[in-house]
Amino acid sequence: MTGGTATAFDRHNERTGDHAIHVHPATKRRIAVKLRPGQIPGARRAGQTLYQLHRRSCTKALSSRHA
Repeated sequence: MTGGTATAFDRHNERTGDHAIHVHPATKRRIAVKLRPGQIPGARRAGQTLYQLHRRSCTKALSSRHA
């Protein structure tokens, strides 16, 4: 979620993932948190799965931006 709207994410365990997904304890809703560059290595060492915004990898989105 970004700003209360649904956002698609790709699951990546490579260097491109920079968002962590957490579950809000009260509402049980998933919340995406963008990590700062200095936080990413620690999150990976802790075994956290990181995600990237789908629009960064989507070939349809990439081709429409350049058209």
